[in-house]
Amino acid sequence: MLEKEAQQRGVRGFIVSRCRRIIDGASAQTIVRIFDVLVQLEEPTAPFAVPFARHADENVRAAAASVLEGSRDPRAIDALVSLSRDHDERVRLNAVRAIALELGKPSEHDFVDTPAIRDALATCVDDECHIARNSALLGLAMRRDRRATTPLAALLGSDQLIGTLVDAAYYLAAPSLRDVLQWQLDAGSDVCGDFSLEEAIAACTVDLV
Repeated sequence: MLEKEAQQRGVRGFIVSRCRRIIDGASAQTIVRIFDVLVQLEEPTAPFAVPFARHADENVRAAAASVLEGSRDPRAIDALVSLSRDHDERVRLNAVRAIALELGKPSEHDFVDTPAIRDALATCVDDECHIARNSALLGLAMRRDRRATTPLAALLGSDQLIGTLVDAAYYLAAPSLRDVLQWQLDAGSDVCGDFSLEEAIAACTVDLV
């Protein structure tokens, strides 16, 4: 058993070493495939992938944003912040989701919240990609940044209500959102994400007693 595990580690080490040697100067398609292999091997890729956030090919940048997801390495976060402003929608989406949703929850001790992350998310709250926009709103709301309030209120009062927006209202806990949330509830909406409309309303209700 131990011999088999040692052999597997040896094969894994060879594959990782080989990937690292050939990636420089490789084609965009090969770089993306190498990232896929490293992710499948659960190999830490943050320091390795950061330089590729500046690659000329959008497929490589999108892959880099994807593999940097969840890393607390400051270099990875800086790269993702830059990629959140990318002209390519897929790159931007991967980066926004990574910094908005994959750096922990407010209740967790390792939750990452920096001015640079907030500013990047605030820039994306009117992104033409609705998934990036909604992710940015949720990430900003999780950080209790009031720049989410106005665009979130507009979407909560529309026919585009989804669970992500309800969750954003819960985290933001802005009293100005209570009426529109109540309106959705009274209209019969049962949309919910991690939190229900009732929980979001309660979070946005100021106790005057």
